[in-house]
Amino acid sequence: MKKLGLVLMLVFILVLTSCSSDPMAEGDKFYQEGQYAKAVNMYNEVLKTQPDNSIAREKAALATVKVGQELYNRRKVLSPFVKYYENAVTLIPDNTSQEFNKEFSVLLFELAQAYLNSEPRNNQEKKERFDNVLMYYDEALFYDPDNSAAMTALEEFQNKHFAEMMEKGTQYYQKARKQKNDLYYLNAEYYFKKANKFNSEDADAAKMLETVRKINLNKINPDLDYPLAIISTLVKDEYTAVQVYLENRTAGTCNVQANMFMVLDKDGNEYKGEITDVFNATFKEGTVASGKGIEGVISFKTGGKQADKFDKLIFDSPEGIQSVKYFP
Repeated sequence: MKKLGLVLMLVFILVLTSCSSDPMAEGDKFYQEGQYAKAVNMYNEVLKTQPDNSIAREKAALATVKVGQELYNRRKVLSPFVKYYENAVTLIPDNTSQEFNKEFSVLLFELAQAYLNSEPRNNQEKKERFDNVLMYYDEALFYDPDNSAAMTALEEFQNKHFAEMMEKGTQYYQKARKQKNDLYYLNAEYYFKKANKFNSEDADAAKMLETVRKINLNKINPDLDYPLAIISTLVKDEYTAVQVYLENRTAGTCNVQANMFMVLDKDGNEYKGEITDVFNATFKEGTVASGKGIEGVISFKTGGKQADKFDKLIFDSPEGIQSVKYFP
């Protein structure tokens, strides 16, 4: 009888200990030990009952990226690193702590380096690698502007590739002029845009970018889900009118509304699209079938700004796909 009572007491103590365990503390312990998968499990336990716990979300995000980084370091395969990073992004709270920002910035820098060291299998992968290296360096500096490793790496990358971007842009521009090929003009804009970003003070890069953007205003990019073109612009009273052409190259239909369009001026101000009776050829809102296009005039209440004051026109689709057309 005494032995049975002792067993029951031990079971009660074990249950009590289990119930009083702290999954956040256990997650921290696993994280410090480098057992990131176990840390993720513990932080997820916290989030089951406290989904808005910003500290747990930050810690779960960091640990999730670390799992992907571990897999990358073990196999030298980039996809797990990218996949776990993308999963981590969904966990990040709206307002992050300074500690999180610094640590996440380091991980973004290391992801950029992983892309830089990867071997592309074709030209498309080479272009994607190039874009992702730049994107993750920029993201690293967004989270921590004092990340000196990311700043140095970005400057070295830009200096190294500036001449290459100018050369490729010039090659596509010359091909486009000889062969009258719209796609070559679009490719030229891509490379001159990169060159201009790498060295915004270079007059040749700025001039060539402006030149090809003027040419490309009314050309569509067939690689986009929603190719966008600017046919013309006009100013009247308080409004700037933009005659746009939009195609739906997705598999489904799209309900296109004027307020899905926005122009940004060169000072960063945003103006939403409207339907007004100020201009003729008003944009006809409605459903656009797959493979079809829609054209018309969208009004933007800008205070009467001319087109040369704008940076870009943006279309945001209902499913979150964004298309951009830059003004010269």
